[in-house]
Amino acid sequence: RCYNCGGLDHHAKECKLPPQPKKCHFCQSIDHMVASCPVKPHQSSPGSQGKQLSLKGDEGEHDNLAVPHDWAN
Repeated sequence: RCYNCGGLDHHAKECKLPPQPKKCHFCQSIDHMVASCPVKPHQSSPGSQGKQLSLKGDEGEHDNLAVPHDWAN
């Protein structure tokens, strides 16, 4: 697949079109990249989609940790 024009019959290095502007992979805008997309819902941090679990520390304290959903089951 050509990452310049989207064609399926060649790669970008063989593309006959001039280099196209880079686009956001989420909304296709050329004004920004996906990391700063205002349309895409943002997460607080990578991997923060897990459930919170409480782990007992040495002194009986509880530390809340976010873990992936499949770990919490």
